[in-house]
Amino acid sequence: MKNIIKGGLVLSAASMLASCSDSFLEQDPLSFYEPQATYTTEAGLQAALAKCDRSIKEIFMDGNGNVLPMASNYNMSDLGLYAKTDNWGSFQDNFDAILSPTSGLADGGDANAMMRYWNEAYNAIKYANTVLTYIDDVPGLDEKLRDEYKGRAYFHRAYKYYHLVLQYGNVPLVTKLPSSPKRDYHSTSKEAIFEMLVHDLEFAVNAVPLQKDMQYIGMVNKEACMILLAKCYLVTGQFAEAEKMCDELINNTGHSLMTAPFGTFVQSGNPDTWTVERNVMWDLMRGVNVCASDNKEMLMPILNFNAENFTQYLTMRAMQVHWSNQGAIRDKYGVYKDRWGEGMTFNYARTNGYYNAKYDWLRVMGRGIGCFRTSVHFNENIWNYDGEVDWQDLRHNREKGNWIEMNDIKYNNPNSAAHGQSMVLYAPEDFYGWKVEPEKNSDGTYKFDENGLCIGGEQYKLGDVDKEGNVIKEPLVAKGALLCSDTIRSWYPTPLWKNYVLDVTAENNRNANQFNGATNGSNGNMYLYRLAEAYLIRAEAKFYQGKAGAAAQDVNVIRQRANAKKMFTTVTIGDIMDERARELLYEEWRQAELCRVSWCLAMSGQPDEWGETYSKDNWDKQEGTDLSGGSYWFKRVTRCNIFNRADMMGEGIRSNDRALRYIVNKRNLFWPVPNSAITANSEAPLAQNYGYHGYDAATPMWTNWEEAVANE
Repeated sequence: MKNIIKGGLVLSAASMLASCSDSFLEQDPLSFYEPQATYTTEAGLQAALAKCDRSIKEIFMDGNGNVLPMASNYNMSDLGLYAKTDNWGSFQDNFDAILSPTSGLADGGDANAMMRYWNEAYNAIKYANTVLTYIDDVPGLDEKLRDEYKGRAYFHRAYKYYHLVLQYGNVPLVTKLPSSPKRDYHSTSKEAIFEMLVHDLEFAVNAVPLQKDMQYIGMVNKEACMILLAKCYLVTGQFAEAEKMCDELINNTGHSLMTAPFGTFVQSGNPDTWTVERNVMWDLMRGVNVCASDNKEMLMPILNFNAENFTQYLTMRAMQVHWSNQGAIRDKYGVYKDRWGEGMTFNYARTNGYYNAKYDWLRVMGRGIGCFRTSVHFNENIWNYDGEVDWQDLRHNREKGNWIEMNDIKYNNPNSAAHGQSMVLYAPEDFYGWKVEPEKNSDGTYKFDENGLCIGGEQYKLGDVDKEGNVIKEPLVAKGALLCSDTIRSWYPTPLWKNYVLDVTAENNRNANQFNGATNGSNGNMYLYRLAEAYLIRAEAKFYQGKAGAAAQDVNVIRQRANAKKMFTTVTIGDIMDERARELLYEEWRQAELCRVSWCLAMSGQPDEWGETYSKDNWDKQEGTDLSGGSYWFKRVTRCNIFNRADMMGEGIRSNDRALRYIVNKRNLFWPVPNSAITANSEAPLAQNYGYHGYDAATPMWTNWEEAVANE
């Protein structure tokens, strides 16, 4: 059995690095000072690498309970929307207007955590550079071990620059620790940086051992280096090399897709309410199984399971539908709240007098406040083939319990005459009021039968005379009336197999009425990489070489494992990206990956799913909000989501009668380089991205990474 890195190693890293100066491009941005004595020992190198290991988690997990930093990579994508509608006037109204070098790049809070990606990336790059700076001065290391350390440091630096470039474009390249304050960095072109990443990762692939040859799980292994190198090969147009790298990873590293249930079975919170029939996709995503000895699919994990090294990751709060929204959801009779102010669906604790294990949606779905919602494209379109919805696919399977539609949820307030009935978005029939109300208990709650349905009750009809002698001429609630006033936040389905985490803290407290996800004591392990992505990267590599039929075979491997109905004989890039969405939701950084694919399409000349091609000259240099032109990213967010689409806003997408615009600009393909970084680099100009204030095509920039490194 492999050992898993424990928090002690990470804590030692934190203590040894406590004397660090400010991180890159923050208060004193371009100054790195590290005590030389610390890093001329092997223990010092291990501490720096441990800090790098931890940074993989910390860059997108900050403990924020409302909007997780990871959601910032989905807020302007084809798969999701910022949905916290009570934060009105914030990010969701007009991304284009708010996202600028001086604003919109929040580091946490309720809107986004874009700035966190900049700060944390350069902070981790500092520690990787620490290893590379001092390793040749550490005595007693043989060449093999020295190269392993270097390879891991190269991976960490490459992982951060991979995402920095795909989020922020041309950025400063920092590979050394300056011996004195340096404020005259120039940006390095994104093309040059990726050439360096390929160079470094080729070294890492040859130097770092496979996981099966390592004592610990959680450190960088060869498999992680291989898949990141394959993705960098794609960006640099080396499509055949990317395919070969994936061949090696898939065929010769001892890994395989999991095709049957394995590990520990974790139920759905309360099987009396919602039962999960054990299946491979459910088992695959449970934290306790990520590092299980029989999990052959895991390439490298993100460890988040013990108190010493734990960051809360509240997927069941921030990303789950606000199913208990008392101010937005009415029952079928148009009732919002009962006489005590409780909603028609509410999250009561197990000690509540209303508690009924048949309707314990809280423990099944979590608290759910809908900060981030999935798009109609993800919720519906990608599961629909020629007019037929694929409910067989395990990733979209309600019978197995992996997926929950809103009408699977039952009204659970016994003061609602609709108690025990399925939630509905539109009134199923005209309701004129009660001629005879359903029977009630002595405390005023409705009586209900063994099926949870209210007993008795007779409705008025059109033309009846009510108790005051008035002829009823119109319904209180008309058939077809919308029963949810915030369908952005409070009405969308749940991919439970991805979102569910057993909240151990809440489960152990019978008074708890919030189940949020990975709280302290819970197992919040996740995947950094798993083998399924290698198949999809190989499919891309084949597609860019014009081998769409061969690419379909790799997509079909993933679909067969999920028991999907339709298999492909050929694929478009849209088919591959849809499969990534079905398989890798919340595992991939969607904004960055859409940017990468936009770049790859321009490099390859291959068309997108709409038959459009892109030019290497301007794929990243367009501006405007009209639906013509733009990058592949822009095509996806405007054609597969509601961005810039006034014609789509009438399809039940509403928030308390507010007109939400959801506007993005073609320039938002890249986020703006933060103004704080530009002003702090006071002795030389940094390049701003096209379309943002401060952009100047004449800004000097390194186009050769070796020259940029030499200038440091």
